[in-house]
Amino acid sequence: MTDIPATGAFYTWNNKQDPQSRIYSRLDRFLVNQKWQTTFPDMMAYFHLAGLFDHSLCTVSDAKLVMTRRASFKYFNMWGKAPDFLTRVQEEWDKNYPGHKMFNVVKKLKALKPMLKDLNKECYADIEKATKFAESELAAVQPARISFLKQKAKTQWLEDGDSNTAYFHGVMRKRFNLNKVIQIENQRGVIFSDSKGIQDALLDYYESLLGSRKSTEKVRTEVLMAILVHFFNDSWDIIGEDICDAIKDFFNSGNAKSIMLLIRAFSSFSKPSGHTMNNEKSEVYYNEVSSELKNDIHQATGFVEGSLPFRYLGVPIQAGRLSQLECNALVERMVNRIRSIGEKKLSYAGRLVLINSVLNTLYSYWAGMFIIPKGVIRRIEGICRNFLWDGSSDYHRVPLVVWEKVTLPKDEGGLGIKKAELCNITAVAKLVDWVYNKADKLWIKWISQVYLKQQDWHTYTPAAGVAWSWRSIYKVKEIMKAGYQNDQWSASSKGYSIREGYEWLRTKQPKKDWVQLVWNSWNYPKHALISWIVMNQGLNVKAKLFQFGCSPDNR
Repeated sequence: MTDIPATGAFYTWNNKQDPQSRIYSRLDRFLVNQKWQTTFPDMMAYFHLAGLFDHSLCTVSDAKLVMTRRASFKYFNMWGKAPDFLTRVQEEWDKNYPGHKMFNVVKKLKALKPMLKDLNKECYADIEKATKFAESELAAVQPARISFLKQKAKTQWLEDGDSNTAYFHGVMRKRFNLNKVIQIENQRGVIFSDSKGIQDALLDYYESLLGSRKSTEKVRTEVLMAILVHFFNDSWDIIGEDICDAIKDFFNSGNAKSIMLLIRAFSSFSKPSGHTMNNEKSEVYYNEVSSELKNDIHQATGFVEGSLPFRYLGVPIQAGRLSQLECNALVERMVNRIRSIGEKKLSYAGRLVLINSVLNTLYSYWAGMFIIPKGVIRRIEGICRNFLWDGSSDYHRVPLVVWEKVTLPKDEGGLGIKKAELCNITAVAKLVDWVYNKADKLWIKWISQVYLKQQDWHTYTPAAGVAWSWRSIYKVKEIMKAGYQNDQWSASSKGYSIREGYEWLRTKQPKKDWVQLVWNSWNYPKHALISWIVMNQGLNVKAKLFQFGCSPDNR
């Protein structure tokens, strides 16, 4: 026995207790045997919301009959190039239909179909006939064109190209080799170099791609999505505002039925596309929602209620100021990475490479999203400093060279480690640059509507009470605004980059004469770094000599 595919409510039973002690479970199944599956291969179960009963009502229907419908209406991209396309769309879209905003949008989209069909008949009905006529005209002038091109071709090809010469065969052999498949790897990882194996591998691949129902449905869904994208791009200036208002209204007036419709839409998308929701990793966030509606949503979806702050892709997401406590995850990751490397097993040069390639990479991921608290920056720089001089995250002795010198570029006498605070500022400055250039990003459009409101970003000052994250971006803008002229980054013609921003912001130091003696191709990295410490007077030679019982003079 096996259960047939099911949709609808995720949980099919609850104990009907109060919200705090209510228990949900997926107890009910519709089990069938092999004979049933053979006789009714397209049967599907649908579990309704529990309602007054503790168990959900289950109805079974033939999915093949339910899904039978006429061929989908297709939007052809050529329609958008018609001279009066936008005028016709505007005329249909100006009509109003009574009902909710989403219902209004759906009715308008349906009303566009007959108009677009008429447009197709008027402008593109004889497109095949016109194409054949154009082909016949081309065929009439093509011989003259070929004759003209032959006279302009290279002399060697005119003389030897059409003859049975070595030059002709050499050119043909080159073209043949460019188009020849020498070897191929099939879906199981087996490599074939013989013609029979190559042919079978190609046939197996395209049979698996085009022959299966799932793959065909996936391709069909991608095509339909592309069609919708083209239509929205062609007419967004007319329909965009109504579409956005309808979506807002749908979520603002959400109820259990609308959530079920949303889940059904996700399910319809996941079947052909192969992308499915992970209920264990999915959470839902509420704002002024009743306990009864929360219970209905939980039963329908299986999603648990989330709370702020939460983590997304490893970083904390919250509405307020980022605290040092929420950054502990970053600090712990850096400490754990050092411990996984192993303490005191690397030279100074090896630790320097890991700081630049591993530890700073972990920090840079966070630094590009929000301003890191200064206390956390000091801890991060302390971890890097301790690891450089001792190979661990804890170090209680005086460093051999002060950190200010370590963070200078090599040609200025440093090791090239970048300052964490400047990295944070210049990384967030990338967001500032997007606002300057009005980048085509959703959050830029949202900021323009909510905060900027047609104000000049260069002279903008936020009002009291704005979000902490937006005020942080504004503070970075004030630091970097001197580098902008006419809303463009003046330090480079290619636009702003984090590397150039760091160089522009940091304080320059004179270049050292001894740099080439230390950092060169014939000096081992380990010896080069020891030489660098010597040049910065970081070796405690006298202290070591005293430990050995020697008393050097003080000259």
